Amino acid sequence: MKKNALFGSIALSIALSVFAMWIVARSGRQSTEPGALGLQAQPPVNAIDSAALAPSQNRFVWSELESTNYLEYVTNLKKVQCPWPTICDLIIGEVNRLYAPRIAAVQRSASPPYWKSRSFMDVRHDPAIQGRLRALKQEKRSLIKEILNVDIEDLEEKLSGEVPAGEEMDFLPQEKRSLILSLRQSAYDRRNAIIKTVRDGRLLPSDEAEMKRITEEFNTQLPALLTKEEYFEYQIRFSDRSETLRRKQEFFNSDESEFRAIFEITVEYDKNFARSESQAERETACKVLSAKLEERLGPERYKEYLRADDPDYGVLSQIGARYGLPKESLVDAYNVRKELMTRYVEIISKATPDTRANYSKAMEQEARQKLIAIMGEQAFRDYLPIENYSFRK
Repeated sequence: MKKNALFGSIALSIALSVFAMWIVARSGRQSTEPGALGLQAQPPVNAIDSAALAPSQNRFVWSELESTNYLEYVTNLKKVQCPWPTICDLIIGEVNRLYAPRIAAVQRSASPPYWKSRSFMDVRHDPAIQGRLRALKQEKRSLIKEILNVDIEDLEEKLSGEVPAGEEMDFLPQEKRSLILSLRQSAYDRRNAIIKTVRDGRLLPSDEAEMKRITEEFNTQLPALLTKEEYFEYQIRFSDRSETLRRKQEFFNSDESEFRAIFEITVEYDKNFARSESQAERETACKVLSAKLEERLGPERYKEYLRADDPDYGVLSQIGARYGLPKESLVDAYNVRKELMTRYVEIISKATPDTRANYSKAMEQEARQKLIAIMGEQAFRDYLPIENYSFRK
């Protein structure tokens, strides 16, 4: 009896298992049908619901933001939380595109047809053309400020890399910078208006007198606008004297402290020399200049200063820069040349016309031998025409 019950239980289990397997198989065949076993059909993983791409009520299109009214355009951009830097980029780009054709037209107007005579002056310095371009630039800046309420000069460096005007006058307060820039531009334009009339390099005497008057007027007006300290700072940066000093010190490589000291000492020397009434007073002024420079620079640097001021050393420095010669070699070459020239002057002063040519030739050969050993053949080949001329003076 128990055995029959056991067999019955096993049979029932097998039957239930078979039935369950049949149900699963059936559901597998019908799973792709919507509603089978109460399940909804699911889309493939990579399927795209087109409804999800449809614009919602909160989305916008760009044409809804754009406006020919720039103030309204800015308002629309702010409503959609557009970042402020991006708003600035968009508006400034729009204004630049608005003015670009007008600026290009002004620049093209300065270029005559190829068969017409052209001005001696480059268009970049033509006061009439530059005046029109400055007016357009200012108009453009004013429009941008009206729209964005920002000063475009504060953004130009970040947007285009353009350095703000007057930055080199950072020793002056902003209001004085603008004043000096305006004064300088006026003098610059008036001078260029005269230069524009030059023909074949000729400047009429009346034009030369007018240019001199413009310079004197500027030099009179400038110190009246600045304090004594501000005027000194302007002079040490922008005066003709400072430019001459920079050129003369090209091979001295002074630091800022040395340059300022040399400038101040030479300004004092110029005043003393101008007041001198006799040759003795002028010689005294020169001695004072030398003593003050040596005291300020020190003996060794003063010696370098004198050497750098010698045109002969300037030529050697130019050759050295071209051929990568070390400073020590340039100094050696300079000393050799100086010694040869001193000896040459002494010999020539005592030589007769018949022997002078022989002495010159001997000096040339000695100079060649010694300088080639220091500079090398290639560098000496560039230096040779200058050196030969020195021994034939």
